[in-house]
Amino acid sequence: MEPKSSLLTLPERLKRHWGAHGVKIRPGVSEEELRNFETAHGVRFSQDLRDYFRAVDGMEEGTMATDYFSFWPLHTIKRMSEELGPECYADVIEPDQYFIFADYCIWCWGYAIRLTGNHADSNPVFFTGNRPDNGRIIASSFTEFLELYLTDEAHLY
Repeated sequence: MEPKSSLLTLPERLKRHWGAHGVKIRPGVSEEELRNFETAHGVRFSQDLRDYFRAVDGMEEGTMATDYFSFWPLHTIKRMSEELGPECYADVIEPDQYFIFADYCIWCWGYAIRLTGNHADSNPVFFTGNRPDNGRIIASSFTEFLELYLTDEAHLY
């Protein structure tokens, strides 16, 4: 008997969603890989983002779901200042704290999460890229972002 959707963890629900859309799902990363990323970038993952990467390492590079979202593997996640030109983050305070983890429709725009070295800091997700509302917060956490994604909320577009 398959468990009810409400009993599944958020990463399990995401994997089920992607599987239903034929997305090739990358297996999760090791705790060591997460620590290496944190050390290399001087950040700490929020628990929800850590749980996500332990369960699934995004999508295969160069692929996207039928909803046109592409979630990036850990090794491709970059600081906003490394991925985009300064015109795309001119209004963002401390752009080096924001890491792009997904994009929509072959980079029409991206989604970035705030990561710092302090677990107590908030981890909002916001639009990034060439949009008039670039820098607008769309979720207060990675969990909220995934919930919005799984329910196909309009304000993700």
